[in-house]
Amino acid sequence: MLYLLLYVAFEFTDTLFTSYLFYYILPGESYQHTSTIQYGLLLTWLNLLGLITTPFLSRRPVLLLPLTALVVGLLLILHHWYLIALLYVLHIPLMLWYDVVISLFERYSFVAGLSYAFGFVGAGLVLMNFSQRVFLLTGGLYMLHLLLLFPIARRPVDLRFRLFPPMGRAEILAFMIMGELVEVFTFFSYRILKDSFNVSEDNIRYVMALALLSACVSSLILGYLLDFLKPEVGGLLTSAFLLVLGIAFFSRVVGPYLLGSLAGVGVALYWVLFRTYLIRSYPNNFSELFFFMFASSYTVGGFVYSTLYSLTADHRYSVLLMSLALLQPLYTFLAKVRTTR
Repeated sequence: MLYLLLYVAFEFTDTLFTSYLFYYILPGESYQHTSTIQYGLLLTWLNLLGLITTPFLSRRPVLLLPLTALVVGLLLILHHWYLIALLYVLHIPLMLWYDVVISLFERYSFVAGLSYAFGFVGAGLVLMNFSQRVFLLTGGLYMLHLLLLFPIARRPVDLRFRLFPPMGRAEILAFMIMGELVEVFTFFSYRILKDSFNVSEDNIRYVMALALLSACVSSLILGYLLDFLKPEVGGLLTSAFLLVLGIAFFSRVVGPYLLGSLAGVGVALYWVLFRTYLIRSYPNNFSELFFFMFASSYTVGGFVYSTLYSLTADHRYSVLLMSLALLQPLYTFLAKVRTTR
């Protein structure tokens, strides 16, 4: 029970601290100095660095945890942007290890939903009421929690890495496409709100906070519901929702606040489904599949979006083109639903 509490609460403290850095500070500071194309390439390189170090660091959490805590401590003192970039790189193997640890618990969907819900609500509250004092408090809490995870870090977890994991190509492509769009809705949200809706700095934080709070509620509900749904049904619902979300943004039928709330639901739906689908459908290959999916979608996502933006010079058309690719996941999961009746 203690391990479960430590596990679930870490998503809260992690998202509480890192969401402001990765979703607001990093894109906000780079907005004045880089174009959308350059920002996409920056994310691609940071993801590549994180993924290169993942096979080594994620297998050694007793090294990874204090190393991450050290970088956080330096960031609290020095406030340099390159420390945020370094934390971003270390965060990739850290979250892979964290997500694989879920296999130690029995009710995967519920635990996944609960952990994400804690994180989303914390991040939403921080974005609405951020200050230097809050930054120091959340950073200190994050450092402490990293060290408290040592009992879990000593427990053996199956972490394997393979370039071509045992999964159908259609499923791999489906999760890659969904993951790429989710990355756009998270890491490019600042630029989308700024360029497409002319939202002010303060209102950008409120839109992001609203998205995170809606993701919190969605995670709790979805984590419970996915325990009763077949994985392929969850995949069908997720791909359909993300497609509607992309079309809604293109057509501008909703404003930034409602769009932010719907984006929060979509992100929560994807991440809860992602972990649940893999561990229920491929329990013996969870770690290698998770690594492969995460690596492919997050590394390729920023590059694909920046490439599309270089051709369209418009976020609406770039998001629409990525959303239309969701027809492949829709077809894939619909076919699996029909064959498993």
